[in-house]
Amino acid sequence: MPKVVRKTYFRILLVFAGLFFAVPRECAAENLITAKSYIVIDRESGEILLAHKAKKRQAPASTTKLMTALLAYELSPLNEYVNVSPEAAQASPVRIGLKSHEDFKMRDLLVAALIRSANDASVAIAIAVAGTEDNFVKLMNDKALSLGAYDTRFINAHGLPGPDQYTTAYDMLLIMNAFRQYPELVRILTTTHAEIVSKQGRKILVQSRNKILKKNSYDFFLGKTGYTKSAGHCLVGLARDQEADISFVLLGSQKIWKDTRTILDESLQLN
Repeated sequence: MPKVVRKTYFRILLVFAGLFFAVPRECAAENLITAKSYIVIDRESGEILLAHKAKKRQAPASTTKLMTALLAYELSPLNEYVNVSPEAAQASPVRIGLKSHEDFKMRDLLVAALIRSANDASVAIAIAVAGTEDNFVKLMNDKALSLGAYDTRFINAHGLPGPDQYTTAYDMLLIMNAFRQYPELVRILTTTHAEIVSKQGRKILVQSRNKILKKNSYDFFLGKTGYTKSAGHCLVGLARDQEADISFVLLGSQKIWKDTRTILDESLQLN
């Protein structure tokens, strides 16, 4: 099918946020990719460039924090101080060392959750927005449904594994599509390091461990990573060069950086 005709066909099929799940081609290097599922779309046309088991339920790991940040941005003033609860201060294992009853601006907690993937910051956000983490999780699941992410269910604000917590590559793409509508969230996710300061004056350096974010050949790149033993490595992101502008998700990878380069390089060539 000629490229122009193919893109026109996909435009006709587009639904919700410019995305429709069709049956696209798999990566030519599929046998080299370790991810259990992935999806890549052209953000301008909505065309699915590559996909593999994109509607198979998988554990989300810390990509969950995209939803946590999205809700916090929409429901809470970013300049207001949040008092860190004892429950949040005890959250582990990835944490920045928040202390019980310290006060941090909501914006700084978002920085910690997105850049360092801090679980203590994520729980602090959840409790500040909804009173309890359980209440916040209900908001997360309601938001997922409103975005069309029907195969997603969260059980916490940070992504640690548990029974009946799952998402799909397709659903995470819908969540990222909503997330990227807010330039400030996008800016935070492109940041490699930042310093946050409590109302009491304590400073904490927050640093990203996203290797591709620190060094890549794309004109623009951002991504939220996640990892647990059961979920494997996960990555939800955006990439752009002079030829293409794409959104992508990989779930359940053993070699996340290699897999990411493989599918992005092929996807950019398709355009």
